[in-house]
Order: sequence, then structure tokens, then C-alpha cells
Amino acid sequence: MPHAELLTRFVDAAAKRSDDLPDVRDELIAATDEATMIDASAIIAAFEMMTRIADGTGTTHPSDRVETLKVVRDELGLDDFQSARVPADS
Repeated sequence: MPHAELLTRFVDAAAKRSDDLPDVRDELIAATDEATMIDASAIIAAFEMMTRIADGTGTTHPSDRVETLKVVRDELGLDDFQSARVPADS
């Protein structure tokens, strides 16, 4: 995917609300264009919204999907990521 590393940095900066977000945003615009940055921002916002809605409603995965999801989590190494919701020292 073109600019994958830069897009990943942009997503991380936005999700963490890090101080370098403006710089990463400007770097993304310089490497691509403003429309790409706006599209990426819209996708980030949509995922944030979906997560908040799911969390707010207490949505859970059906029990028959939990094992399938474990396979995907293992394949992608998702359990190795530190959640932004949980402090690193907990």
C-alpha cells in the first residue's frame, strides 16, 4: 500500500492525540495530498465512533465467534498491542 508507514503513523498520532499529530498530518499532505489526509481522517473518525458506540452499548461478540476471533487475534498478533485505554504499567 502506498504510504502505509506514514498512514500508520498518522493513525497512531490521531488515536493517541499525540503532540506530533500536526507534524505527521503535514507530512502526509506533503507526501500525498490534502484529500488523502481528509479521507484518512474520516476513516479514523468512523472507527473511533464505532468503537464508542459498541463500548457504550455493551456490545459483545457471540460466544461462537470468540474462538474464531482468537484465531484472527493470534494470526495478526493483536494481543501483543498495548491498549490505549489501559496504562502501560497496569
